[in-house]
Order: sequence, then structure tokens, then C-alpha cells
Amino acid sequence: MALQQQRGSPTTRSSVGSVTTLSNLLRMLYSRARDYPRNQPLLYAESFSPNTPEGACPRCHGLGRVYDVTERSMVPDDSLTIRERGVAAWPTAWHGQNLREILVTLGYDVDPPWRELPAKDRNWILFTEEQPVVPVYPGFNAQEVRRALERKMEPGYHGIFSSARRNVLHTFANTQGPLMKRRVSQYMVSSECPLCHGKRLRREALSVKFAGFDIAEISGFPLSRLAGILRPYAKGTAAAMTAHHPEKATVVQRITADMNARITVMPDLGLGYLSLDRGTPTLSSGELQRLRLATQVRSNLFGVVYVLDEPSRRAPSRRHRGAPGSARSIKELQEFAVCGGT
Repeated sequence: MALQQQRGSPTTRSSVGSVTTLSNLLRMLYSRARDYPRNQPLLYAESFSPNTPEGACPRCHGLGRVYDVTERSMVPDDSLTIRERGVAAWPTAWHGQNLREILVTLGYDVDPPWRELPAKDRNWILFTEEQPVVPVYPGFNAQEVRRALERKMEPGYHGIFSSARRNVLHTFANTQGPLMKRRVSQYMVSSECPLCHGKRLRREALSVKFAGFDIAEISGFPLSRLAGILRPYAKGTAAAMTAHHPEKATVVQRITADMNARITVMPDLGLGYLSLDRGTPTLSSGELQRLRLATQVRSNLFGVVYVLDEPSRRAPSRRHRGAPGSARSIKELQEFAVCGGT
């Protein structure tokens, strides 16, 4: 067995907690040893995960942020006209030209600078959910289109209008092409989810407390602080333990003792400043490798020899320079592995 050096492909939902499996224990703690609000239904561990339908906030789908568009994001240069592709969020080439032709048929002026158009017109063009089907006369100017409509001339084709917002969100959600998805994403802006306030979970899960904190709050604490919170529970000396049913107190002590044993390894490897909700894409290769090492050392495997083949000696990045233990030597890591992390 070996700890691979390559990063792999961490996703936005991958975190310190998922890599170390500590998040699994924390969710079990909240589901089994929690303080529920009165009349709160029983929640299982899955309800405390933003990556499951049972736990994910219904507004942001467990991401903690919502994505939408604004007039500024879709029309970055309001001195341009619609004909000059001022609505940058619309597709390029024929599809964009088609939408501009449809606007002419609908009676919109596509030649003034965007900023000079009436606010009502700008709002409809960018945000309407209507999708009118209208005749299109390619190459006709506004006057020629009006004349053609009055004479009921046969159009070149019938086109379906789609607002800039609808086009961006529909393309982002449905396209399989990474280039197209990247193109439309530049017109989107993100903000904190107004329902879960960035905590990624349903309200029911966030109403459950342990040691006075909801699971999102406790997942955001540095591991060194989390260890301090869990230690009295792991030792059975926490004041709150006396109010628990003996069976519940036993569950609390067992889970917190297991968690604390795993967490105390982290400061020894210079990772006490990390939090469980820290995304793995933000970690350096060295941090990720030390997390994997800590997880293996505390895996309680028998008959396993840890061979450390020259861990990286590179200096820590400027962002983490000064973090406690960030420049551990090879000898220290070897001693740590041989001693089983104790």
C-alpha cells in the first residue's frame, strides 16, 4: 500500500473532513448525541451532510452559494449597441444574430447605446421568462420589417426569443461541453445563499446543537480548537454529560474519544490550523499528503510498516509560512509513523 503523491482530482465538495473521514464521525455524533429542539423529528447522519438530498440546503443544493446574473455581468460595456453585441452574454455567431433579428421584429431599437435604452426594455431583454415565437426577416432594417409585417410577407423563418439570463443559466445547467460552460460562467456572479447563509445544510440540521454549536460552526473551527472542545466529552468530564441518559453519555464519549484521537495527530504534523470544512482544492500538495499520512497512522491496521520515501523538503508556501509545524523534518515524520502517531 502506498500514499500516492499526485493530487488526484479533488472536487469542490471534497474537504479535510472527507479526506480524514472525521466528517463521518461528526455527523454520527450530531445524529446520535445531539441536543434536539423541542418537536424536532429524529435526523440520521445523512441529514447532516451537504452532499446528500436529505441534508443539502434546497436553495443552493449544498454549495453554500447561489449563482445568478446581473445586468452588469451580461452587458459589461453599456456604450455598445445591441447590434454591436452589447449583450455579451448572448451566444456568438448565428444564434446571437437570430436573437437580435427577433428583437427588431418585436419592435426594439437595436442601434442606440445600451445605456440609452429605456430601463423597461433593458429589463425585458435581459430577464424575461417569456419566449415569444416571431417571424424573422434576415437582413431587414426596422422599417423594412414593419412593412413586411404589415403586408404579411412570408418570413425567412420563425425564431424563438430567449432572454440573456435564460440563455446563460440554461446553457450552464445543460451543456456538456466544458468550453461552452466556461464561456457562460464568466457572466455569472455568486453570492452567499440567503437560506442557509453559506452553511450548506437544511434548517432542520442547523437547529441541532452539540456543545452549543451547530455542525457547520464546529466544522469551521481549527482542528486544534475542535480537539479542545471534544476533550472533556472524550474524558467524560464535560458538565453536559451528567444531563444525558447513561446510554447516550456512553455514545458521546466513544465517538468523541475516537475523533479526538484522530484529531490530536494533526498538530503533530503541523495541521492544527486546518478546519474540517476546508476544501481540498485549496490545500498544498504537502498538506494533502500529511493529511493522508495522519489518516493512515490512525487507521488501527495491524502488521503495517510505514516506509517514508523522502517526503518533500520544499519550504511551505507564503500563505502558510509560519503555521505551526509546517516545516517538519523527514526524521520527525519517520518517528511519528514508527510510534503510531503517539
